[in-house]
Amino acid sequence: MDGQGELLDWTSAKLHGQYVDGARLVVEGKAPVPMRVKLDPLPIGIAPVDYQGVELRGFRGEVGPEVETPFRLDVDTKEIPHGQVGFVLIGATRREYFPPQDD
Repeated sequence: MDGQGELLDWTSAKLHGQYVDGARLVVEGKAPVPMRVKLDPLPIGIAPVDYQGVELRGFRGEVGPEVETPFRLDVDTKEIPHGQVGFVLIGATRREYFPPQDD
């Protein structure tokens, strides 16, 4: 198994804030094969940043069928490192900012 995993994209990433303790990030998508999916925070630098990067990574397990597999990740935002403004979810081909950036 690749120790780094592989970056994955998602079809939906939403913050749900109706919880007593705060918000939850729910990320859904399809992995190319059955895999364990997790958020992998980028190292925190010396200088503060507005948005801290968090990668969505998939880790392959045993050799098995090459079948597209849905995934759903539900994470308390307290477990996600934040920059001064928020965090950015980073995938294979896309990024999404929480809260959204001003254009």
